[in-house]
Amino acid sequence: MTLNPNNSYLEIVNKANTVARGQSKSITIEREHGTNRIFIEGNMPLGGTVSRSWVAVWEPTMYVLNVFQQSLEAEGIRFVGGMKSGFTPENATILTSKKSMPLKDLFIPFMKLSNNGHGELLVKEMGKVQRGEGSWDAGLSVMKEKLKDFGVNTDTVVLRDGSGMSHKNLISADELTTLLGNIQTKSWFPAFEASLPIAGIPERMIGGTLRNRMGDGLTAGNVKAKTGTITGVSTLSGYVTAKDGTVLIFSILINNYITGPVSPIEDAIITVLAEYEF
Repeated sequence: MTLNPNNSYLEIVNKANTVARGQSKSITIEREHGTNRIFIEGNMPLGGTVSRSWVAVWEPTMYVLNVFQQSLEAEGIRFVGGMKSGFTPENATILTSKKSMPLKDLFIPFMKLSNNGHGELLVKEMGKVQRGEGSWDAGLSVMKEKLKDFGVNTDTVVLRDGSGMSHKNLISADELTTLLGNIQTKSWFPAFEASLPIAGIPERMIGGTLRNRMGDGLTAGNVKAKTGTITGVSTLSGYVTAKDGTVLIFSILINNYITGPVSPIEDAIITVLAEYEF
């Protein structure tokens, strides 16, 4: 079935089963790579709680154009011709425009919710501003240059995208802790720190991806860190205050694991740090 009767851009393939009340819910929502087919599988008990999931789309530019076309048609505006992406003609007339929220505000949904799309766009924007070219090559070049300015040994770093979704991205825990330490003197550090998910805080825009983790004891409301998860990889890097008030920087990178989840291992390590007294 389609997500919207008038929208052929996204296709939902629902394979979920309805089970009796009281049984546990186990739902997975995944997008088929390279397509906009979204598969929903698992068991949903009658009267069960509502599930909501955010899924990235393939070719987001075309998705925006598709939504724009639907909006025009909903207002009775007839659309002539096909839809395609490309460069804006020099003689084009701007009908309307909208500026995004400031970066310090954009940081909140970007970091708290681990919005990969924001990461990709920001890297290209850096390329546009610094090199005059909003491309992967230009953006990643600027990104590597800035990392070097922050004391990171970029000879040991491999960058392939802005979101960290590529398995070809490489960085050591040592370089990550160096980065997290050196940026503390920057004027924008408070905005960055405020964007980090906070352990055990249920509010989505505060706890973010850590809202359901480390919610007891000295870690609750204390750990400020960024999660990173792809197949076979789980990471957690950030800050935690030890029992005696010392602020500690940590980076845990777990690669190539076969069975999971491994997040309890990360949580146990951070708990030790939070309970430590120097």
